[in-house]
Amino acid sequence: MKELKEILTVDTKTRDLLILEVKPNSAIDLIRNGFSGNEKLFRLHIERRGSFYGDDKYYTPFFVNEGETVLRKGNTFHWGGLSVTVVSDEFRMQRDKIVAVAKSLGFDI
Repeated sequence: MKELKEILTVDTKTRDLLILEVKPNSAIDLIRNGFSGNEKLFRLHIERRGSFYGDDKYYTPFFVNEGETVLRKGNTFHWGGLSVTVVSDEFRMQRDKIVAVAKSLGFDI
């Protein structure tokens, strides 16, 4: 089984934005890592860095359904600042895995 970091490449990286792209033919590796398998991009971004209430952080996966070519935005998970999006444990665990990859790439989130 490939580790998640091995099947992702950096598409965009700035101080406040990281977009990770899934390498082609990685569906089974995504599934083995606890994802659906049809994810194509993962976006992490931060707003209001250093605010009194803390940074607002966002995680959004993007999908392509089988037989389609259109990229579809998934749900966005917000945490930090004054609020947090209520999500399932599965979605939170997926977010945590992507955040761990981001941190290993030097993205400060």
